[in-house]
Formats: sequence, structure tokens, C-alpha cells
Amino acid sequence: MLEDLSQGKGSNHEKRKMESTAQITEEDSKLDEVVGLQKQICDLGTELTRQSSWWCVAHKDLQSQIDALIKENQEIRAELKTLKKQDAEATKACIGSPTPARASNTL
Repeated sequence: MLEDLSQGKGSNHEKRKMESTAQITEEDSKLDEVVGLQKQICDLGTELTRQSSWWCVAHKDLQSQIDALIKENQEIRAELKTLKKQDAEATKACIGSPTPARASNTL
């Protein structure tokens, strides 16, 4: 006699076999997803490190430019102060020295 597999023991065995296969496939799919996410995290970490290095170099370049501009500004201020001092001294010299008397041509 042939046994109908859709009923009885054979049916349960096939059903369990299909369920376990589905579970294994689901677990493999979850594992693949986790591995993919881990790779993505690793790639993002690498990109973050690369960008961080770039920003560090850019910051150093900008800081050196700022320092150069500050130094140049201080030099210009010192030169301006010296010029103002010289101008004040020249003005004092003009005011302090008598101007030659004009000859009057009046009778």
C-alpha cells in the first residue's frame, strides 16, 4: 500500500523539513544583511577618517594664513604709528620755527 504523504507521518516530516529550510534561509539572509551593514560601517569609518585628515590639513593651512595676516597687520600698524609720529614732529617743527618776516612795501 502506498501511503499518502499529505497525511500522517510523512506529512509532518516534510513540513518540518520545509520549515527548517526556511529558517536556515532566513538566518542566512539575516547574516548577509549583518555582514553588509558591518562592511558599510567599516567603509563609513574609513571615509570619516579620510575627511577628518583633510579637514585637519585645511585647518592648519588656514591657521598659518591667519598668523601671516596678523603679523602683516601688526607690521602695518607699527609703520602707521611711526608715520604719524613723524608727521606730528614735522608739524611741531613747522609751528615752532619762525617764518621769515615779509618785507613791507608800504610807505
